[in-house]
Amino acid sequence: VTSDRRRGNKKCIMSSGSANALVARLEAEAKEFRAAEKEISSMNQKRGQYLTQLNENETVLQELKLLGADATIFKLIGPVLVQQEQSEATSNVEKRVEFINGELKRLETTYKDTEKKLDEKRKKLMDLQNQAQMLSQPSK
Repeated sequence: VTSDRRRGNKKCIMSSGSANALVARLEAEAKEFRAAEKEISSMNQKRGQYLTQLNENETVLQELKLLGADATIFKLIGPVLVQQEQSEATSNVEKRVEFINGELKRLETTYKDTEKKLDEKRKKLMDLQNQAQMLSQPSK
């Protein structure tokens, strides 16, 4: 089965079966490409949040190290301030910094993998678009 499209005086003949399959592949690849782009965007947002948290926690850690041994430290738990030992507070903040750094490393690995996937999808989309253009070229 063939379908005709007129462009000026030239006729373009394309097999509807191959055209439909190509269009379906193009749509599927485009959908996967957009999903990968959304994933990259989401990771960028998470990365920003982690960097903000890391900066805050590193600042707290620096402040804790400046305190004298006799300083009183309070931790906010819900609506209540609870007194906390300096060594415990420092330990908790150090653990948070380690956790955030670990999450940033994990996110960076995932980001690189997703970027590779996105590049592959981009190339595949370009190939499919080129195929579609070649199929739709007017016959001479």
